[in-house]
Amino acid sequence: MTIRLRDALAAQPTAPLAFLPTPLHEAPRFAAELGGPRVFFKREDMTGLAIGGNKTRKLHYALGQAVRDGADVFIGGAGTAQSNHARQCAAAARKLGMKPVLVLTEGPENQRRMQGNLLLDYLLGAEVHFVGPERVKADALPRFHLAHVMEEIAEDYRARGHRPFVLPTSSVPEAAVGYAAGAVELDDQLRALDLRPTHLYITSTGSSLAGLLLGSRALRREDPAAPLPDAMVGIACGDLGRAHFEAVARLFNAAADILGMPERLAPDGVSLKHHGGPGYGLLTEEARDATLLLARTEGVLIDPVYTAKGLAGMIADVRAGELGPDDVVIFVHTGGFPAIFAYERELTQGFSYFDRDAAEASTV
Repeated sequence: MTIRLRDALAAQPTAPLAFLPTPLHEAPRFAAELGGPRVFFKREDMTGLAIGGNKTRKLHYALGQAVRDGADVFIGGAGTAQSNHARQCAAAARKLGMKPVLVLTEGPENQRRMQGNLLLDYLLGAEVHFVGPERVKADALPRFHLAHVMEEIAEDYRARGHRPFVLPTSSVPEAAVGYAAGAVELDDQLRALDLRPTHLYITSTGSSLAGLLLGSRALRREDPAAPLPDAMVGIACGDLGRAHFEAVARLFNAAADILGMPERLAPDGVSLKHHGGPGYGLLTEEARDATLLLARTEGVLIDPVYTAKGLAGMIADVRAGELGPDDVVIFVHTGGFPAIFAYERELTQGFSYFDRDAAEASTV
């Protein structure tokens, strides 16, 4: 007999990091402004660790083995200077009594400001290594482009008598296990609200989407009346190619193996849409508009280049008529709003009162 999902999750090693469950709440003013479906936000920005975010739920499972093995150094990151994952890695290391070491690329100029996530990394006392483009492995599996640098640093720490744990990316099978657990949590919340959404949107081309898909399919196998939606859409915040569809399927299947689940997913069964604009870390007009719309209708803040691109993708589907008044949508707020502070120039461009303040300052 196949083990039930909840029992399989309970048997996994975890690290006590996330504040769970995260809230699920309706956004009626936002939905009214769109003139489309009912919209509910799953607040993964409220996982609690250093301002929260979806990576904390992933680390809750991904670091379970590190805790079990007694690691004293945690080497992670692999994003740009404003990486949400890196900030949560640094905080997780401190929470678990490990030394945080981050390996990052610099990214666009605005990401290198001592603001937002990068500022928090240094406040958390992380040892930060910036890697130039000449050392990035372009032919690596998606998101494993800095794994070789992390392993070199780990070898140095081992030579000095430490026990480092390396997490080359946030998109590992254990992270997808974390989002299979997230699907169970969401299932419980939907049942409590007697709510049956038609769609779920999330900014993801990796383990978050893979885990939600795995959890929802396992739950529907156990109970065909489970309320999680069939339509789960991942929005790319950067480039989107065949490798991303393959990565989601690979993570789904690897997480299913960890949990002993029979579910399998092929790349063609993954729903991904491109809304990344010119590239990762580069603000788009649609993402800026989505950031302002949500802030000014619901008082909810999102980061302008990750979660905002997913929200912009959902808004585009509403305006294209793909989502209508009869639909109920869950949007997974994956967090990351500290990055807002590194994009202040781009976000405030055209704000009239900033122009007025500058004019008044020039007369003093």
